[in-house]
Amino acid sequence: MFHIQERSKGPRFTPHSFRKWLCLLAIMLSGSRFSFANPIANPIADSNPILSNDNQVRDRYLYTDNNDMHWFLQITSDGEVTGTEIKNKYGIFEIKAVKAGIVVIKGIESNRYLCMNSAHHLYGSESYDKNECSFNELITSENYNEYLSEKHSGKLSLASSKGENMSNFIPLEASIGVMIVDHRDNMINTDSSDPFTMGGDVFASNPNK
Repeated sequence: MFHIQERSKGPRFTPHSFRKWLCLLAIMLSGSRFSFANPIANPIADSNPILSNDNQVRDRYLYTDNNDMHWFLQITSDGEVTGTEIKNKYGIFEIKAVKAGIVVIKGIESNRYLCMNSAHHLYGSESYDKNECSFNELITSENYNEYLSEKHSGKLSLASSKGENMSNFIPLEASIGVMIVDHRDNMINTDSSDPFTMGGDVFASNPNK
């Protein structure tokens, strides 16, 4: 008797997810064109004994969205953890592996660690607490990143205006020089002959003004 083995299926791409990836591509293409210098405040030491290569510390934006809105995670200077539609310097994080599957996430501009307490409340701490500032980094079947508190098991998530939790993140590569760009200005215009605005100007606001 012959047995037919079903081929395993990879991640499924819906029209919404396809538009999302096109939108993210537009952000990254425009984001690489303008920058201003921004010094790092006390970066996480690259001293992980498990991973000895230089790529263990990643500078990333953490982007999430749903059908109604899109956000970048940020830690403000007073330690508040929020979401913003504007890509800015408070949304750049150092993500460092401290052991297999466990990462520490630190806001570069705020110089604060992303932490979660026993009530699953997110906050930015000036000092590192192993129990509250370590997260399991998981990859979902749809190729999103999820972050769960190692100690308290709560998910890193942002609540939308409709009360929905947004916990599926896409880490976007970020350079140390960062511009402030309104994400809404980078949405793809499918009716345009230049949907990625490659031939036009990209306007960025200067926070020093």
